[in-house]
Amino acid sequence: MNYLNDKETSQCAHPCSCAADCLLQNITGTMQSNFASAQVLLGLKTAILVYIGPTIAEVAALSTYKPLLAFLLGLGSPAVNFARLFRCIDFREPFVRPLSTSSRVWCTHLARQKIIVRTVVQIFSYVGALLAIANNAYNSVYTDFRTISGWRCSIRLMPLLWSVLAVGVHILGMLAVRVRLLDGYRPSIRCAIQSNFYLRAAAAGENTAPSEALLWVASLCSIGHMVFGILVLSSLVFISASEAFQVFAMYAASAGLCRHGPSSE
Repeated sequence: MNYLNDKETSQCAHPCSCAADCLLQNITGTMQSNFASAQVLLGLKTAILVYIGPTIAEVAALSTYKPLLAFLLGLGSPAVNFARLFRCIDFREPFVRPLSTSSRVWCTHLARQKIIVRTVVQIFSYVGALLAIANNAYNSVYTDFRTISGWRCSIRLMPLLWSVLAVGVHILGMLAVRVRLLDGYRPSIRCAIQSNFYLRAAAAGENTAPSEALLWVASLCSIGHMVFGILVLSSLVFISASEAFQVFAMYAASAGLCRHGPSSE
């Protein structure tokens, strides 16, 4: 049956769903089991990626002196790490406690290098963030074009929308650290972008009511983002378990690369 022909689909309100139902009724039980395994893996993938990507505090702290890199890392990570959900986010923590011993050794070694070496490392940080963004976009679009969503069959690019929305949560954290100012001082727009002032404010200031509110909203949005990702990815149909693992590996690569960015700066 041609589901794109209006005359033949007069009895079908949703041609995409009708086509999917027709295909699912004519595949073997083993294939259906394979598809079900892939849906379980894709649903778990979103929850796992949460612990691989950078936290709101890390990206917000990085934005105090490298706002463009922080934005790119937030956009490149498909999931938001909310390890300190609904807690007071300490923006000083990423500065005083590196993620691991290897990060501490790397930061100490990098600080002793010449400025040209540090510049090259910074360039690679931006390149890595751009690669993570490109990897996310390719993985999302490629997966979307080869599958359909049982939740929203006729709507395209839902995985891409999920991965891009993560940066919105990080933007709330960036705004929160900019609201956290000393003595009510409001710098110029140019100074706000360059952010040298905010590095001192984040290190010495205390959270204000607006910054606390923004952090709570960011925490709520991070939960909503994870639930949305589970809903979108676990509803994908016509994807095998092995292909689902490849999708997970590519998303995890982007998240891990973006998590390494804040720890190496």
